[in-house]
Amino acid sequence: MNTVYIPNESDIRKWVRETMKECLEDFTGKVRTEGRPEEEPLLSRKEIAGVLGVSLVTLHEWMKGGLPCHKQGGRVYFLKSEVHVFLKSKPNPRRKTVKP
Repeated sequence: MNTVYIPNESDIRKWVRETMKECLEDFTGKVRTEGRPEEEPLLSRKEIAGVLGVSLVTLHEWMKGGLPCHKQGGRVYFLKSEVHVFLKSKPNPRRKTVKP
């Protein structure tokens, strides 16, 4: 004779929780391997402005001009390598162009 198991609410919650945990672990693993290198930390606005020797206002203007940034949880972060590549591709981002 076959036994039929009828799950209760706590069993279903447990299964959903375990499944979600597995999915999130798979997803974060893919993000780590496909995204940025693990050894390069994200820098805050203040940190990258200090590294570049510019004000936060200037940094914001550069962001409007295409400076690559990463938004997480309502905050803005930068990868030093991406910022340096961006700055090398621009003629001189510190000098404003004067309209005649």
